[in-house]
Amino acid sequence: MEAGTARRPRSAIEEALRAIAALPRAADLPQAPRRFRDDGLGAWVVPVLPGEVYVTDQREHLMTVLGSCVSTCVRNPATGAGGMNHLVLPDAQRPVRALACDGLASLDRLLDRVLAYGGRAEQLEIKVFGGGRVIGGHTDIGRTNVAAVHDYLASRGLAIAGSDVGGGVARRLRYEPHTGRAVIRRIVLQGT
Repeated sequence: MEAGTARRPRSAIEEALRAIAALPRAADLPQAPRRFRDDGLGAWVVPVLPGEVYVTDQREHLMTVLGSCVSTCVRNPATGAGGMNHLVLPDAQRPVRALACDGLASLDRLLDRVLAYGGRAEQLEIKVFGGGRVIGGHTDIGRTNVAAVHDYLASRGLAIAGSDVGGGVARRLRYEPHTGRAVIRRIVLQGT
């Protein structure tokens, strides 16, 4: 830095983007699902991490935690297959070293993988969650994420059957693809 030049403080958005850029690339993540047995639920639970897509035709529960990120949950009641993605930022907003499977391409993968079990797109039940305003500042990343997902689904002619998005809360989401049941626990963050 040259003498006499003041360093500009980083905004919360810049800090968040740097943190996201520091996440491992999808190729660096383990390929086998990290699942565990929850005896209280009587089911296997699969955590879906930022940038991931997971689809199953088993009686598994999918779980994630969302702040400004958005998860789209898709199932086909006719085939019993369903899954979830965890979108961090839509394509135009991603930093250079973003997760390789993130962005709206993860929605393509989610839909393609559910439809690979059979059925037609008009049979799909789609729910959208997250997109909270959990980072202070002038930009609402959550709103941007929700709008991108809504625009994408509308462009494919796909209706949203249910959603819980926006607001100043984070969410813990548990989704059961075999039934379509979603359980949300809202987490109020201090200072938002």
